[in-house]
Amino acid sequence: MTEAKPHLEAVVVVEGRRDAARVREAAEVDVFVLGGDALTPEKIAALRRLARVRDVVVLTDPDRVGEKLRRALDRMVPGLLHAYLPPEAAKKNGRYGVEHARPEAIRAALGRLRKAERKGPPALSWQAYVALGLAFQPEASFRRARVAARLGIGPAGAKAFYERLNLFCIPEAAVRAALGSDAREGGPTSGAGGPEGKEADRR
Repeated sequence: MTEAKPHLEAVVVVEGRRDAARVREAAEVDVFVLGGDALTPEKIAALRRLARVRDVVVLTDPDRVGEKLRRALDRMVPGLLHAYLPPEAAKKNGRYGVEHARPEAIRAALGRLRKAERKGPPALSWQAYVALGLAFQPEASFRRARVAARLGIGPAGAKAFYERLNLFCIPEAAVRAALGSDAREGGPTSGAGGPEGKEADRR
C-alpha cells in the first residue's frame, strides 16, 4: 500500500525542475524552482514576497553549490526555514542532488526544519567546538557528519559547520548529546563525511 503524502503549507525552494518533481512525489506542497545557481533580483523579490505571507523552506542539494545558494538566500531573504538532506541520501553516481533522494528521505528532511537566529552571543564557543573534536583532528569530518545527521542540519567543513551550529543557536549540550560517547572518548565516528571531505578539516 502506497504511503499517503503529507500536506505542507510551506513553500519549498529547490534548485531544478527534477528536484521539484521529486519533492512533489514526497509531499503535497508548493515548490519554488530557482532554475540554476543565478539568484536574480526578480527571484529574490518573489521569495521576499512569499516569505511575508508563508513559510519558505530552503532544500538545496547537499553539495558546495547547494550550500552556497543556501547561504546567499539566507542573507537576502529574511525568515527562511532550512531543511537538509544527508549527502548519502541524495547521492547517485558520485553526484549529489535532491532529485536522487527517496521520498521518505525528503519527508524526513522536511520534518526537521531549522530557522536561523542571529541575536545574542554564540551558543557554542570555538574553544568548546575544537575540544569536542569537530576541528583540527583526523576524524573531525566524521564527527561533524554524526552531529549533522542527528541534528538534521547537514555536514560542512570545520568553519562552516561551526557557523551553522551558531546560526541555529544549537548549544554545546545539544552537540555533546549528538556526539554521544564520542564527546567523552574522542574516538572516530562511523559514516561518511559527505561531499565536504576530509580536506575541510584544515579550513
